[in-house]
Amino acid sequence: MVLVIIWNCYFLSEAEASAEKGMKITGTRAADYDNPEAYGVVLTAFFKYSWEEDRRRNTLHHFCYDNDVFAISLPNLSEEAPPPSYDETEVKRNSTCSPGCDYYKSDKCEKVPLPEPVNQWKDFIHKVCPVNLQDWSKQTWTERSLDILKAPIMFFLVVTTPVVDYKSPRDNWCRILNCLHLVLGPLFTTFAIGFGSTMIGGVFPAIVLVLLLSGALAGFVYYTTTPELVPRFHTAFAYMGFGVSVVWIYCIATEIVVLLQAVGTAFNLSESILGLTILAWGNCLLDFLSNLAVARKGFPRMGIAACFGAPFLTLLLGVGVPCIIELIGDGGAGMVLNYSPLTTILFSALSVSLVSSVVVMIVCRFQTKRAYGVYLICLYLCFLVIAVLKESKIF
Repeated sequence: MVLVIIWNCYFLSEAEASAEKGMKITGTRAADYDNPEAYGVVLTAFFKYSWEEDRRRNTLHHFCYDNDVFAISLPNLSEEAPPPSYDETEVKRNSTCSPGCDYYKSDKCEKVPLPEPVNQWKDFIHKVCPVNLQDWSKQTWTERSLDILKAPIMFFLVVTTPVVDYKSPRDNWCRILNCLHLVLGPLFTTFAIGFGSTMIGGVFPAIVLVLLLSGALAGFVYYTTTPELVPRFHTAFAYMGFGVSVVWIYCIATEIVVLLQAVGTAFNLSESILGLTILAWGNCLLDFLSNLAVARKGFPRMGIAACFGAPFLTLLLGVGVPCIIELIGDGGAGMVLNYSPLTTILFSALSVSLVSSVVVMIVCRFQTKRAYGVYLICLYLCFLVIAVLKESKIF
């Protein structure tokens, strides 16, 4: 991933330099530049362009009111035509949009109305409410019951996990809620990863240090921002939300594993069979649906790459990070690995799948066919049957 990001950043800078000199990009690089699969994979946040410039390009032909983007009809504007020129001084004098927001300007120079003041406490209560009050009258009793049932967990998710949504008013910015995220997010993370009762130097609680630092940061954000305008550093909350989401997934996954162990104990099933069936299928179902949706949207290579990249990243993070934590916690004493005949079956099936995939890809010149997918499914079914029979001690 780091290599792909660095290469795209280098390629974009080279493309800019060529464009300034009036040169055209030809050959393989031009094909990669025009290819949405090769270009869209890399996060735009790592590009040379700033987030404000990226949003300005995306909203060039839109009106902006209170940071809401509304498309307008431009029947006489060609896609190949350059954007209309205008006087930036006149725009700044007549525009009341927030900094970094741009809008299409007609010849008459229409003024944009001032945004209405925001009641930050009302906005805060509206965002933390776990029940959808706007559509409550239109919902059925089943949907209302589901909203009430998931309300407690949704409340804790909302108050701990920040969300940056460019389709929402003010990019989903809420000053009180985002300041609360800066306090409750680190607090929840500290307790979730098991450092809630840790003492620094044996005398000072670690949780107190986390509260002091997060409280000071929240106070700084509160007194340097306004409820109406989105701050420039609002995008940083998206990265914080990603980190808190990973911790939530870790906690939920731990509870699911404990629940599966209880089910295995109740029905006298081994943990290996549960891991090969229920846990594996549940873990891969979301990846299967997302990869299928990506492929049907016109990005088949991206979907196929995700079939290999997503499990690989899951193994690196889901297995590598806990192993490192375990090794550090034991003082470097090492880990005891228990060998079983099922380990040989797992390693053999994985080796056959990877080696055969490499051979098939090279022979077919990296053009996958339907027969390749059928082969992988048959290989998995054979492995699953052999593993379950071996674990059940049938042979």
